[in-house]
Amino acid sequence: MQEEKETKTSSDQVADSVKKTLQEILEKMEFEAEVEVMLATSEQISLDIQADDLGLLIGNEGETLNALQSLLRVITSQANPERIPILLDAEGYRERRAQSLRERAFQVKEKVKSTGQEAVMHGLTAYERRIIHLALAEDPDVVTYSEGDGPDRSLIVSPA
Repeated sequence: MQEEKETKTSSDQVADSVKKTLQEILEKMEFEAEVEVMLATSEQISLDIQADDLGLLIGNEGETLNALQSLLRVITSQANPERIPILLDAEGYRERRAQSLRERAFQVKEKVKSTGQEAVMHGLTAYERRIIHLALAEDPDVVTYSEGDGPDRSLIVSPA
């Protein structure tokens, strides 16, 4: 009986390449960590970094982690011709941050409802603004939109 060989999909191959590149970057940073591929589909490649102390790697509100993710995307762009989005996490930081943003969004929403005045949320990345837009999308009493350009882009929560 002939053994079937496992064939890797394009997204699996990209995920392997991205993982290897990330491990090399972390080694050059002299950062002892393990990298695990959490998801490898044609929709997204998700990697998780596990280490004893991830504070430096995550940075203030995820800034260092976001920068590392951007660097990883640029370095692996040739291995990723289909441009599958790459999401980099560190022991569940992004989900904790998303939950914190949703809680903040609900607090802002309640303030907007009670005062009748819009509120401006500064200093959010596009990913973070999206989390808030989605968190408040189902509430008919408020609307959200973004204003500004680049690092000055803000999210507005306004009465409907």
